[in-house]
Amino acid sequence: MIHKILKPTLTLCMLTILAGCATVERLAIPKSDLISTDLQKSGSQSFISHQAWDAFLQRYTQLGDDDIVRVNYAGVNDQDKQKLDAYIQDLSNRDASQFTRNAQLAYWVNLYNALTVSVILDHYPVDTIRDIKKGLFDVGP
Repeated sequence: MIHKILKPTLTLCMLTILAGCATVERLAIPKSDLISTDLQKSGSQSFISHQAWDAFLQRYTQLGDDDIVRVNYAGVNDQDKQKLDAYIQDLSNRDASQFTRNAQLAYWVNLYNALTVSVILDHYPVDTIRDIKKGLFDVGP
């Protein structure tokens, strides 16, 4: 008798949980308009320079014996950190949707990576980026 009562209740609970998971998953999906499908809009900015980021990488990264590229965080001087921050600010002030799809992809990848390096430099020395915490439940920045 109890089994007949619990089975529909458990089924309803499971369906509610699954619906909630589907909602949370939908919230986690990034907006599709972050990268425009337009080839290039009229009057758009024609070029994003990543020269500052490239110079930073050329100066502060090296390929290890294990084929992993690592950043020499300890070697970054104040002037180059300021240049990195200026590069990030320049990208942040731009409307990425005004560029070609490939330029937008380069924009987002380079901005993400430059921000990651900047955050680590702001908290250096750390063993891992996951050591950088802002609150009780943080796992990384």
